[in-house]
Amino acid sequence: MALPVPGTTGAVVVVGAPAGELAEVVTAVRSTVNQVALALEVSAAHRDLERRARTDPLTGLANSAAFRTALDGQLRDGDPGWLLLVDLDDFKAVNDRLGHLAGDQLLTRLAGRLAGVVRAGDLCARLGGDEFAVLLRGAGEEQARTVGQRVVDLVSRPVRLEEGTARVGASVGLTAVRSGDAARDVVRRADGAMYAAKHAGKDRVEVDTTAPQPPGRGLVTT
Repeated sequence: MALPVPGTTGAVVVVGAPAGELAEVVTAVRSTVNQVALALEVSAAHRDLERRARTDPLTGLANSAAFRTALDGQLRDGDPGWLLLVDLDDFKAVNDRLGHLAGDQLLTRLAGRLAGVVRAGDLCARLGGDEFAVLLRGAGEEQARTVGQRVVDLVSRPVRLEEGTARVGASVGLTAVRSGDAARDVVRRADGAMYAAKHAGKDRVEVDTTAPQPPGRGLVTT
């Protein structure tokens, strides 16, 4: 006898015996199969909730909670790297001219571009509004500058939306992630560098110089 597994497509449990009455066996196996199916369903739902809790619902990138967890973990592990804070320039003008729906579409499209600059093990997150973060593991300053400039170049390219063509820029602030730093200090330094980029004319990369820089693992092609 083939017992279908609830909640699956085509999965069955085959029950048989060389002789005798199968009714009691089938009943017991069916009960076990139902319990296993329920456990799998609950586990899948739990994984989905965890994923949703770490994901920005608009862009699909990691959210601010996931970013903070990753930054805390990198600091705890003592893994040198760099943090890039990215703030879109003139994004409000897009909302005013084309509407908030177009603004959301623009954020989603730009998020896809930003995700393309990171390597496996790095993190790209939306912190909220039009602010993003890129957390690089094991990178040196030259690598961070290269990624930062790629972000500026990619974001500044026009984006064709249903409501019209939108174009924004990016101000990027870089700071080193060092063992022993507090997460709030790392974010504060990157934020200061990002605002320095805005004050210097926008659409550019500025590097925080208030903290010693960690050694990197050399350039990694992205």
